[in-house]
Amino acid sequence: VAPFQEMLYDRYSGKIIILFLILIVLLGLAALLSRRVTFSVEQLRRLTSGLPAKLASDEEIDWPESGIQDANQLIGNFREMADSLKTQFKEIKEINESLERRIEERTRELEASKDKLVSAAEMANLGHWEFDVANDIFTFNDQFYQIFHTTAEQVGGYTMSSGEYARRFVHPDDGSVISEEIRKAIETTDPSFSRQLEHRMLRADGTIGYI
Repeated sequence: VAPFQEMLYDRYSGKIIILFLILIVLLGLAALLSRRVTFSVEQLRRLTSGLPAKLASDEEIDWPESGIQDANQLIGNFREMADSLKTQFKEIKEINESLERRIEERTRELEASKDKLVSAAEMANLGHWEFDVANDIFTFNDQFYQIFHTTAEQVGGYTMSSGEYARRFVHPDDGSVISEEIRKAIETTDPSFSRQLEHRMLRADGTIGYI
């Protein structure tokens, strides 16, 4: 038995050692590949963290390269998606900047038109008023107060609430009509809403007129 065991040992021990060494090499290669894949995925995770903000701020992204085909393809897909999003963010930014410029230009035009309207009203001695629906505030000019035989100094300024206006200048019998018209103006959703109303007014000297 001993010679037979010795023969088996001599015949297979070398092969077993070779297989063992091959196994160690394969395990080492597997560990190396695993680290390379993990490293690529970890890099990709860090790069894509907060990606929209990075793209919106036009931050340059240094995409990694991988010797593993699947990982490299995944990185390529992310790069293409990021480039597409970057282009869209740029277009949106340009649109927003264009809108802001147009709004600024339109605001300046409206302010200029308002100044011209006020000047024209002053030259024509026309009464002018505005009503801030959200804050329930009337704004009048000097010519408007002249119609009521008073001045801004006498009534405490150029602005007053709708309730104060009704108390001072609206005939008591017409108060409900004015309140109803103000309610309609507040509740309407029509941007082109417009109304014309004639009511009796109380002048500061006690006389009655129409407006």
